[in-house]
Amino acid sequence: MADPTLNREVHLQYVCALLARLYDRGPAVCARVLANAQRGLAGSPELKVVAALVTVPPTFRAAADAAALARRCPPDKVAFAPRMQADAWLLAARAEEWAGRPHQAVVHAETALKALPGYPPALCWRVRAGLWEGHPEHLPALPDPLPPDLAWQRLRAQSDLARNPSVAAAEACVTALRAAPNTVEDPERALLAGLLKAALVPPERWAGTALPHCAEVTRAAERAVGPQAWMQIPYALEELVLQGQAEAALARLQRQEVAALKETGVLRRVARLVAGVKPTREPPADALGALEAAQLRLLSPDVPGEAEDVDLRQRVAAAREERWCRWVPALEGVCLALEAGLAALSGGGSIGWPLPDAAPLWAVWLAARAELLTWDGVAPLVALAHAACPPAARAAAGTWWTLYGWPEGDPPAPVDPAPSASELGPLAQAVVEAERELPDGWAAARTEPADRAEGLTAWEARLAQQTSLVARMWTPALRYRQATLVAASEPAQATERLHGLLSGPVADLARSQLALLDLAAGHPEDVDGWLDGVADRWPAIVYARALAAARRGEAARAAGHLEALETRFGKCVSAYPAAGRRLGAALAERAGDGRLARERLEAALADDPADAVAAARLSRIVIHSGYAAALEGREVVESTAAWSGVAASGRPRAVTWARAYRAVELALRGSEPEPAWVLREFQAGVRGRASTLAIRQVLARGRLAAGAPAEARSLVAGDGDQPPPWLTRTRFVVEAWHQLTQLWRPAPPPDERAVQAEVDRLRRENDPRGEDPEIWSVVTQALRVQALSECVSPAARRALAELDAAPPNNADEVVKRWHALVGLAVDGRHSPLNWPALTLPGLWSERDEERRAAAEALAAARNGQADGWSAVQRAALDAVLACESKADDALLAAYQTLEQELDQLPVDGPSLWLKLATVWFGRRNWQPLIAGTLPDCVADLAHPRVRQVVGLAYGCAAADAGAQGRMREALTLTRQARAHLQPLLGEGD
Repeated sequence: MADPTLNREVHLQYVCALLARLYDRGPAVCARVLANAQRGLAGSPELKVVAALVTVPPTFRAAADAAALARRCPPDKVAFAPRMQADAWLLAARAEEWAGRPHQAVVHAETALKALPGYPPALCWRVRAGLWEGHPEHLPALPDPLPPDLAWQRLRAQSDLARNPSVAAAEACVTALRAAPNTVEDPERALLAGLLKAALVPPERWAGTALPHCAEVTRAAERAVGPQAWMQIPYALEELVLQGQAEAALARLQRQEVAALKETGVLRRVARLVAGVKPTREPPADALGALEAAQLRLLSPDVPGEAEDVDLRQRVAAAREERWCRWVPALEGVCLALEAGLAALSGGGSIGWPLPDAAPLWAVWLAARAELLTWDGVAPLVALAHAACPPAARAAAGTWWTLYGWPEGDPPAPVDPAPSASELGPLAQAVVEAERELPDGWAAARTEPADRAEGLTAWEARLAQQTSLVARMWTPALRYRQATLVAASEPAQATERLHGLLSGPVADLARSQLALLDLAAGHPEDVDGWLDGVADRWPAIVYARALAAARRGEAARAAGHLEALETRFGKCVSAYPAAGRRLGAALAERAGDGRLARERLEAALADDPADAVAAARLSRIVIHSGYAAALEGREVVESTAAWSGVAASGRPRAVTWARAYRAVELALRGSEPEPAWVLREFQAGVRGRASTLAIRQVLARGRLAAGAPAEARSLVAGDGDQPPPWLTRTRFVVEAWHQLTQLWRPAPPPDERAVQAEVDRLRRENDPRGEDPEIWSVVTQALRVQALSECVSPAARRALAELDAAPPNNADEVVKRWHALVGLAVDGRHSPLNWPALTLPGLWSERDEERRAAAEALAAARNGQADGWSAVQRAALDAVLACESKADDALLAAYQTLEQELDQLPVDGPSLWLKLATVWFGRRNWQPLIAGTLPDCVADLAHPRVRQVVGLAYGCAAADAGAQGRMREALTLTRQARAHLQPLLGEGD
């Protein structure tokens, strides 16, 4: 080949023939010979192709390398050598495989076989190229036995995998690939990845025990051929089926590259169902679509539709037979939970309990809620509420206990809180989070007395936004509360509502309320019909039995029921134990044991200070004694604790029937805002003429004590009927006081012209010549007295005449004194000498000018009218007259006598002393205020005005001492002023 004499045109064919024979021995031998070829021969196209063919590597690193070498080796240039030509066609097939054109690779491999029939490499590449096309049944048979080359081993494994895509075949294929990983090209890895996907991804491979093996082979395949998007499917299935991690599986399947695979569409829906995630689109009409529709129905706001629920339940039941439920056991638990929920909504019975172990927690929670709604399924849940039960069911049981209690015995303890989001999944957890607000709103709506109806309506609107099962669990409790709320005002409406609750969890409670309504309607004999066969599971039932017995007069039986109520339910958060205590007090009160009744009510208030009914009843007992005393004219005596802690607290006003007692209490205490208001409140709760007259009597006494006799007179004015004796007495006293306050006013001077005209007439008739002028002077005076007496109030004369016509009990000294006083007043109008004494009632006038006029008139006549009075009495009268007439010297003179007697006089000692203090202040005389001994009635400085005056006196004295340079004395007086005023100013002021 190196001989320079060789000619290309002459010797080329011989050289090609030689190279063909050498190539058959091996490309390496041909390559050594070809390396010595002279330039002329080596430059020929044929030898260039041969030179390229002998350099073909076992594997290529990139598609470009394969394509470039294939272009250098056109098969037609080596037609002189069949093996060379076959290898050239195989090189073209390899380039086509790298380029992703498997069909062309098959064509080139078949051409190679035509060029050299039976050529093993050509057969190998024909099978490998055919594997790409996906028709293993059309592949040629492999030689048997196989050549020892590892590529043939891989090809056999790949061919077996293509013909039988199984997990075992996939494992064998991966094992063959890992035997010589460095001799495997990327296209072969890609081909193997496709074959492995066909073996590992179809759902049929996941059943039973195949899934762990499938996941293991997938991990081996990932190490052999590199990560592939489809490999996430077996991993997700492993998490979903074996590990119970539906959320992790769903997150894996929702990756962008994985979600693009058509095989993940249905699987993502399965993972969403198991994970409790809301569907992302409208559910289709397939089996999974039925489950998705049921999930939305049960975990969305309630839309009633019983027929639709029944149809959907049938579709869900059919879905349990689908292959997905067999492949994914957790999905079967979801189906059962959804079926249970739909059965509860459509009125079907329980589907059985518990769910399969593989059921997700949210499905357990859902089934527990559904089981509770069947009402008959409550008893099994009692056992489920213990520690062996999943937290979701325990939480559902806890909600039940909050609303309805347990069928038998005490509730299990502890009841777990609702599970977390990681346990329930987002959709169910959203339901749980929304439901967390319900108990607080429910408690507020039940306990706010002012707007309870509005509160329940607002809470009902919030309940309408809850899911179907949640809303229907709470609805019976809501309907029951609404019925009880209107029971007092609209019993017919309450009865209708309660009849609708006679099946379900509040059936017994509804019966107890219907029994109470019959009692309120006056039919105690009908109560047993409601309560027969009803267990005493609720305090309302026991209380209804006790009240029925009390209404039938069976006091002993009622007491037994009340004792059971207190023993079993005394510590419960319920209104009925307190109602039982009040009923016990009422029984004691009816039995005449007021002390025991009062003790029971006080005990009830000690347990619950907000018990307005107990406060009202205790107020009634307290007021009864004061009411009787007030009617009899006796002083109302009651302990401060009873008045301030019960009657004056305002709590009885929360009870409608207590309005009358509240009005009486205010009247007895003299603190009513207006008599008209008291009468209106009293008549709203108490009817009857006798009761109205009695409260008017009490109000009149209060108005008299408050210095408003005119109002007292209007309250007891006659109404034409014969009044009771006690009211006749009050009317006379009030009328007498009114007439006395009218009679004190100075009479208008007689009409001198009329008097003189009458004198002239009498003189003309009896003494026409005027012979006795002194007589007519006496006549004139007599006529003036007669004119004065005619000014006596006709009402006073009528009052005195009525009393004379029907004299009261002679033993009533008060009436006798008033009768005598009115008689003296009427008769005294005939004598000018007695007239000034009649101005004494004027000192109690409401007008300042009238009080001053009365004081001046009395002062002018005091010496003649106070004969027989003691020195203290005269001094007291002088002090009162001096106060009203602003006679400061007379006031100071009278005080000298009264100073040590102020506590014994029927006057307000602090008020009289303050009048004197005003005089001393006006004269800047501080010594009586700061140096003298204060009277006992003001010495303790408890009266704020007294303390203020003394403190200011010290301050003024300090100012005078400072102005005169006596600084030490001024400082001492200043400290005294501060010490006296500090309690009035407050701490730190």
